[in-house]
Amino acid sequence: MRVTNVARVSLCCLMVIFVCTSATSATSPEKSSRAIALVDDFEDGILLDSWTDDGGSCNPFITNAPTPPACPEGTNCLEIFGDCGDLYQGISTDLLGFEATTFSMYIRSDTLDTGNAYVVLDDDSDPFNGTVAIFLGNATPEWIFSSGAIGYTCGPRVAFQWYLLRFDFDWTARTVDVFIDGDLKHADIPITSSAATGLDYLYLFNYQSGTSYFDYITASSSPPEPPIFVDGFESGYTSFWSLTEP
Repeated sequence: MRVTNVARVSLCCLMVIFVCTSATSATSPEKSSRAIALVDDFEDGILLDSWTDDGGSCNPFITNAPTPPACPEGTNCLEIFGDCGDLYQGISTDLLGFEATTFSMYIRSDTLDTGNAYVVLDDDSDPFNGTVAIFLGNATPEWIFSSGAIGYTCGPRVAFQWYLLRFDFDWTARTVDVFIDGDLKHADIPITSSAATGLDYLYLFNYQSGTSYFDYITASSSPPEPPIFVDGFESGYTSFWSLTEP
């Protein structure tokens, strides 16, 4: 079941809801209760209320008319056009140290002969420290997951094609599994940072000239222990509910 119309992460608060989500891999349970944080679906059309412009020369903006195909979720998605100038000079947002066990997003790169569509998850305010995950499109052209000095090939990238990217984190073993379109590409890749305990910052940028797109960015945690029971409505009473305006 797809999560829709949930609150976005802002710089001041992280809105989390508990839902049932369908599994996307053969090793996951068919359904599980998870805490889902919608980082951004870009449907409000406002970018810099929760994202920071990191001063690059590229142009990040929300679009409802990308070069076909359309945005995969809703009407809007994020486009980053041009060369951002250097590493970490696109846009970034604060994830508030969320100890996510899963991170996912739609990603697309329409320029195949340069390095672009970078996704960096970090646990430090200095992006060059505390790196948790780096994913990018290189000039081969392939999708690459980078851990330290090692690059893991995750398959070819095709222009004008959306991909569903997913990371599954194991903070105890300090590893990450990488999925594209539900297919496991690499398992048990070491998390680069030896001190990372969660996701603090997300950076999106083009290292070189190019056009990249991003949409429906989410992070989720493991089910709460014990599960939180709100109401099964078996008592037939509603006295502990209050009527409020929506």
